[in-house]
Amino acid sequence: DASPNQLDAKLSKIDWGSLYGALKNCQSPERWRLALRLLEELRSRRVPPDAMGCSLVISACHLGSVSERGVALFRSFTKSWFGAKVELYRTVLHSFRSAM
Repeated sequence: DASPNQLDAKLSKIDWGSLYGALKNCQSPERWRLALRLLEELRSRRVPPDAMGCSLVISACHLGSVSERGVALFRSFTKSWFGAKVELYRTVLHSFRSAM
């Protein structure tokens, strides 16, 4: 078992890349809340946004039928992050197209 100090050291190294697998597992209607929790964990640690990770969170919201949350996240990402990446735009457009 890891000591509390070892766990803190591991948690301090969390980044988007280390959570891609978990976020990919959130791509189902029942798991969108987990994607949001992972996003909040990264934000609380002041980890800068990543296009692929943000896209996975937005996609999870869409799959969970909460596309409006995904759109709100997209807006927050583009306000706090210069030059939102193409993956984010593609995900949001896909959400709107399939919602119509």
